[in-house]
Order: sequence, then structure tokens, then C-alpha cells
Amino acid sequence: MSTFTNYLKLHKPGETEKYTVNVFNANAELLDSALARIEQQNEHRDSLLDALKTKATNLVDGLLSKEDHAKYEDASAKKHKHDNKTILDGITAALISTWNTVSDKVDKAAGKGLSTNDYTTEDKTKLSGIEPGAKANVQADWNVSDAASDAYIKNKPDLTTLAQSVMTGASANAPGTAGNVPAPAKGKHNAYLRGDGTWQETSTSLTATVPGVPLDHTAAKVLKDQIDAQNSNLSELGKALGIKLKYKSISITAPANSVLASYIIPDANFIMSATIEYTDGSYFIRPICMISGSTVHIRYNTYASVQTINVLVLYI
Repeated sequence: MSTFTNYLKLHKPGETEKYTVNVFNANAELLDSALARIEQQNEHRDSLLDALKTKATNLVDGLLSKEDHAKYEDASAKKHKHDNKTILDGITAALISTWNTVSDKVDKAAGKGLSTNDYTTEDKTKLSGIEPGAKANVQADWNVSDAASDAYIKNKPDLTTLAQSVMTGASANAPGTAGNVPAPAKGKHNAYLRGDGTWQETSTSLTATVPGVPLDHTAAKVLKDQIDAQNSNLSELGKALGIKLKYKSISITAPANSVLASYIIPDANFIMSATIEYTDGSYFIRPICMISGSTVHIRYNTYASVQTINVLVLYI
């Protein structure tokens, strides 16, 4: 069964009825009429509003006195003007957005100022490593006696207790003691230090009989030359007599802390001469050769360590 809308009375066919062209056309006419009325009402309203606006403007202009116009003009002339308007105009939304996203800035701390000195993590580590109460390095001074001074050296040893005495020489009945070597006197530049702790001169005499006094280098060379000449003469004499002379260079070991060493030549019938094979500086104190049958004896001053003495022997 057909029904109709409440306002425009549009035809609404029932569920079993067919929706025909006549029903559609009738409803379209009703809708068109309704829309036409609404459009006319809108036009009428716009005309009314324009009229009211014109009347209101004329009314205000009529009510505004010359004095009010003067006040308006004065207020307009005194309105606030920005001296930095150009700068303010340059502040854009994009610039404000950039400011809001700045991350590499440090806010000023209350009570603190700004500085151009950069305080780094390395500086902080260095300062943190300084012990509380530490002071700057001070050059220590051995002569400072004030214990309150930063240059004072604590626990200095008493060097007077470390001073070594002068050596004591040995005698025939007592040993000597260790110590500093006694200073040689003026003119003792060629002298040698003897076991008794004294500086002694070497002998220049080939006929001296004082025991323990060595020959100096010059006298020793003279003695060697004489012995070499004698050996040469003996060699010539041996040739003339038909005696065959033999030469042998032997090495004699001189024990430490002793004064005598010997060497036997097995094939010697008679030792005619024995000469120390000596060059300048070979021995500090020159040894002395002695001959007994087929044995060569070496007499020398005491050595602190084992020494080897070379001897040239002429024998038959």
C-alpha cells in the first residue's frame, strides 16, 4: 500500500507496488518546486542584508561627530611603530622552526658567565689526577738546612762516616790496610808505589845492590843491550871452540803473592845466559834472572795475580 512523506508528500510505493514513471515525475515536480522556493528565499535574504548594511553605515556615519573623527585620526597617527620592523619582518616560520631544532647549544647556567677558553675532557682528567695538597716541583738543594723549606732534602746520609782513610803500608811483620792511595809529592812523577805505602824512585845504576829497587826503562835497556852483546860474543866463542850453542824462548809462570819462580831446561848441560824478553811497559817492576846449572830462576816483586814472564835462554 502506498504512503507519502510528511513535508513534500512525495509518493512512496509499497513493497509489492511497481515504481512507475508517473510516480517519479510527480515526485520530481514536488522537489523542483521546493528548491525553487528556497532559492527565492535566499535571494530575498541577501537583498535584505544589503539594505540593512547600507542603513547601518549611513547611521554610524551620521552619529560619528567631527570630534570623534579627530580623535580617530590622532589615535591612528600615534599608533605604535617598530624601529626594527625590517628585522621582525625577516623572522619567518621556517627560521623559527630552525631555532626550535637547534641541538648544538649550551644553555647559560645561572650565576655563570660566558668564556672563550675551552675546558676539555683532557683538562679535567689532568686536574683530577693531581693529589689534594700537591705543590709545584721545587729544585732540591743539598745545602738547605731549613726543614720547613720545600727544597730541603730529608734523611741525608752523614758523608763524614763514609770517608776512607789513607792506605797503611805493609812491613816485614804486619800486613797493610786498604785505603786511598797516598798522594805523590812533587817530583815523584816517575816514582812507583811500594808495598810499604811509599813512593820510590827506580834505579838508574846497573851496579846498585839495594834489594827491591827496580831499574828504570833506560837502564834496563842498557843492561839488555850488554847481555845481548855478551850472548853474541859467547855464540862466536862457541863457534870458534866447536861448541854448538842452543837458544830457547821459555815462559815461566810467576804465582801470585810470591817472589820466586823456576824453570828447568831438560836438554841443557849448562846455561850460559838468560835474558828477560822485555819491551817498554812489559813489567811495572822488572824481574831478575838467576842461573843454576840447567835451571833458570826468576826473582820478582809480589804480583797480585798470576803473571807469565818470557825468558830467552842460551845454553849448551
